[in-house]
Amino acid sequence: MIQSDYFSKLRADFDDFYYKNLWYKLVTLEENRIKHLHRFWLLFFLLGIALPLFCLWAFGEWMYLVFTEGSSKDIEGLLKLILLIGAVIVSVIGAPIVAYHTDVKDSIIDDFIGFFGSFKHYFFKKIDDNIITQSQLISGFNRHSGDDYFCGTYKDVRMIISEEHLSKKHNKGESTIFEGIIILLDFPKKFNGQTVVLKDWGHFNFLHTTEKKLERIKLEDIIFEKEFEVYGTDQIEARYLLTTAFMERMLLVRNAFKGKKIQFSFFDSKLFIAINTSKDMFEPASLFKSSTDRRPINDVLEQFISVFSIVEFLKLTQQ
Repeated sequence: MIQSDYFSKLRADFDDFYYKNLWYKLVTLEENRIKHLHRFWLLFFLLGIALPLFCLWAFGEWMYLVFTEGSSKDIEGLLKLILLIGAVIVSVIGAPIVAYHTDVKDSIIDDFIGFFGSFKHYFFKKIDDNIITQSQLISGFNRHSGDDYFCGTYKDVRMIISEEHLSKKHNKGESTIFEGIIILLDFPKKFNGQTVVLKDWGHFNFLHTTEKKLERIKLEDIIFEKEFEVYGTDQIEARYLLTTAFMERMLLVRNAFKGKKIQFSFFDSKLFIAINTSKDMFEPASLFKSSTDRRPINDVLEQFISVFSIVEFLKLTQQ
């Protein structure tokens, strides 16, 4: 958890907010949760019967093609069909989980994020491709989807918090380029240049590429140098931005999001933060727990605090 007097008080205030604004709505969702849970276990039971039959059929078809010397196109077609049916099965059994999560978010997520400021939640919205490309952190994608998307203001600072998935479709399938959280913050002033901070790849740092030719910037902090590689157009501005304290906060944010890596870019009047994580974020309830179980709520609270602590630490509200 990110600790400070301010956020300790925020957590305490949230307890009152929870019981006044969220608890009753979650109580009313319990009957709905049980309904979806029964549906899940029914589908799970039916899958226990259907899956062995499906495996026997797939094995039989495979052996038939092998012994009759079926063409490579026939075998490829069978594999695609097996994968398609497998995907349908997973989708069907997961439908009650998705439906319940959607019901919960429809009911409480706007109130939840409203505790911090004036925000609006959207399903499946995403950050503009041009902004992502301009950040120089993520490139080479031709497919882009979003999940949870929050936009609004926290203490007069405009910001976007978005779950994003970017991938590249190619002849052999599809490769994930980025999966995680993107945070886009407005700075009170425009930067003179661009500073890009990438994850350190050790001996493979030569593989780092940027759309624009940026200069490698060496910093004095040894711990930071082990974690990141910095590129930019303005040496003085980069060193001004990347203090030791700032980097410590970024690492705390990464850990709070259970992210494998964090990278960020300063450009125009924006701070663009990309946090890789395979964890499904901003889920305030679980189908397999009571609707009023505080653990999922507390997890999401800490995720939001991790984001808003960036604004506090950088003092973006001070013009």
